[in-house]
Amino acid sequence: MQATLPAAFAPFTEIFRPHQPSTSVSRPAAATAPVRTLKAGTTLAVSHPRGQRIDCLRGSLWLTFDGEPRDVVLDAGQSHTAAVDTRLLVYGLEAAAFRIA
Repeated sequence: MQATLPAAFAPFTEIFRPHQPSTSVSRPAAATAPVRTLKAGTTLAVSHPRGQRIDCLRGSLWLTFDGEPRDVVLDAGQSHTAAVDTRLLVYGLEAAAFRIA
């Protein structure tokens, strides 16, 4: 059922109109980033990681930031967003696949 509003309410119809979903589908940046892999026991260095999200897709990763007292361990399905801009070392605790975006 659709209701018709009096003409006096016409200026408000644009403000309160229902949301129309977009016809184009955009993928999040993280989903378009390349998948990287690390063998167990290998390391990748990332400079200036602030704001980048690390998504662990498979395996386990150990993240350590230069000068930061706490490290982060990610298992498959987990993610972490870097809050600092010091060098990040990504270490494969086991063979892993991940994205950085």
